[in-house]
Amino acid sequence: MMMLLPMGVPGVCPKHVRAWTQEEDEILLRMHGKKNAVEIAGMLHKRTPGAVRVRFACLRDLYPGKIKPLNYRFTPKDDRFIRRHCLTMSAAELGAHIGVGVNAVRQYASRNGIRLSKCGDYHPQTKYPDSDVELIRQLRDEYNLKFREIGEKFEMSAKSCAWIYAYRQTATDAIIRELLP
Repeated sequence: MMMLLPMGVPGVCPKHVRAWTQEEDEILLRMHGKKNAVEIAGMLHKRTPGAVRVRFACLRDLYPGKIKPLNYRFTPKDDRFIRRHCLTMSAAELGAHIGVGVNAVRQYASRNGIRLSKCGDYHPQTKYPDSDVELIRQLRDEYNLKFREIGEKFEMSAKSCAWIYAYRQTATDAIIRELLP
């Protein structure tokens, strides 16, 4: 049986591998989370995206406080907060409260069946309040008023009145939609 000698010299970087310099490590730390591995590799000459990813893994072990993983793990407390406030807060507000990005909140909500769409008074561009919508529906259903007559009372066109009657969702509709399967 043949005995193989260990290759290389301990403590010396092999010829085909360049050691990472302090400047390169500082660039990696500064660009973490702002650019992806391909863009960072373009900034660092003669470094591949794979080498950048491996170096990030090494730096993450060396400096656990400086480099946080980009994939945030949502806790049950975060889940409860998102579910409780998904109808009233935007994804940006939810992310700012939890400490993650907007896209992370959107992806988490999408994967877990949480709707972040706003309806009724909770929508930031609501023109007519939910109370007006309910009154329009009541006037049409109970008193059989025409949309033209209802529109005159609310100073809006008959088309707008008909659209509000048929399609406008209130905050109550959004809550009911969340509770039903």
